Amino acid sequence: MTAVRPRVSAGRQRNGGRVFGPGELMSNESVETFGRTANDAARAATAGRYVLHTLANATRISREGDARTLVGAFRKVPAIIACAGPSLDRNIHDIAHVRDRALIIACDTAARPLMHAGVEPNLIVAIDGSQTNAAHLAGLPVRRARLVAEGSLHPSAFGSFERRTFFCKVSDHEPWSWFRSIGVDRQRLEAWGSVATTAFALALEMGCDPIVFIGADMAFTDGRAYCRGTSFESQWASWTASGETYDAVWAQLVGRWTQIEASDVTGRKVVTAPHLLEFRNWIVRRAATTQARVLNATGAGLLTGGAVAEATAWEALHASPALDASAVDRALADLHQIDTDEMPRMYDAVTEVVAGGRAEDIRRWIEFSASRLTPGAIRHALCTPDQEAWALAHSRFLALESI
Repeated sequence: MTAVRPRVSAGRQRNGGRVFGPGELMSNESVETFGRTANDAARAATAGRYVLHTLANATRISREGDARTLVGAFRKVPAIIACAGPSLDRNIHDIAHVRDRALIIACDTAARPLMHAGVEPNLIVAIDGSQTNAAHLAGLPVRRARLVAEGSLHPSAFGSFERRTFFCKVSDHEPWSWFRSIGVDRQRLEAWGSVATTAFALALEMGCDPIVFIGADMAFTDGRAYCRGTSFESQWASWTASGETYDAVWAQLVGRWTQIEASDVTGRKVVTAPHLLEFRNWIVRRAATTQARVLNATGAGLLTGGAVAEATAWEALHASPALDASAVDRALADLHQIDTDEMPRMYDAVTEVVAGGRAEDIRRWIEFSASRLTPGAIRHALCTPDQEAWALAHSRFLALESI
C-alpha cells in the first residue's frame, strides 16, 4: 500500500463559506435539494443491486417476520440507539450500567463493537445492501438479537438471524409491486440515507420513550469516521501491518468526503461532511414532531438543537424501572409472526420467473435498473438453493399425482 495522505485540499468546502452552528438547519429548499439529489444519485448507483438482492431474498422475506408487527409494541419503553461514531469508544461501557433499563437498538455498524463489550442488542437495524456492509452482520455470535432488515440486504448478512429477522422496506419501488401482486408486503420505515435515521424511525414507530442516542457523532470526531471494533478493523490492521499508522489510515478514510465545519455539542468547531450534517438535521427535525423525549448521550459530535437534549446514559435512564429481559425476548419472539400462506405463493411465483415466465415484471425490473440488469442475472438471483428444492419437490409431487 502506498503512503496514505489526507485528501483535504487547501480550499476546504464550507457550504459556500458558512459554518453551521449547533442545531442550525438547512433551509427547506436546501433540504428538498439534498433529498432529491441524494435519492436520485442513490437510485442511479444502486438500483440494479437493490433489485437483485431483494429478489435473491424473496423466499427468505416470505418466511420471516414483518416489521409492521413492531409498530406500537414497546410504548413508553426506553430505548438506546447505538451508532458507530468515534465517540462510542468513550461511552460504550456506559450502556452496561443501564442495559436493563432500555431496549438496545444497534445500528449494524455498531453491533460488533457492542458484542465485544458484552452488550448484546435486542434489535439490530440494517438498510445498506452492499456486501461490505453485510460484513458487519455476518458471523455475529448473537443468541437473542433480532435483525430489522431492509429487503435489499446482501444475502450473506442473514446467517446469524435465521427465523429472527423482521423485514422492512425504505421505498415502494421495484420489485415491491411484484411482491404486492403475490400478496407479500412489508412495513415501510423512514430513511434519509443513514441507518441511524432508520433506527430512530423504528424506535418512534415502536412507541419508545425516551430515546437515547449514543455514539451518534455525525462528525469526524478525533479525525475518525468510525469507532473501533467494527468489521473494518481487520482491514485497518492489514494496512498498519504494511507500515501505515492508524492516523494516516483514518485521514484517508475521512478524506473521501467533502469536508465542512460545524459547531459540536460543546460549541467547538469540528470537521464533518454535508451528508452527516443533514442526517443530524433530519433527526432534529423529526424529534420536534414527536412527544417522545429524545436525548443525546454521545458527549461529542453534532447531535444537538431543537428538541434534542443532552444527558449521559446514566442521567437519562437510571431512574427508569428495570425491564424483564426474558419478557422482552418473549415479546420479540411472539411478534415474529410468519404468514404461512405467503410462503407457497412466493415460492411458486419465484419458480415461475426462473422457468421463463413473468416477462413484463422482468422488463420493469430492467427498466428500473437503467438497463444494468439482464433477464439471466435476474433469474440467477432468484434461483436460490431453497427455491430449487421447492421446485424439485413440486415437480415430484406432480409426477406422483399423475401416476
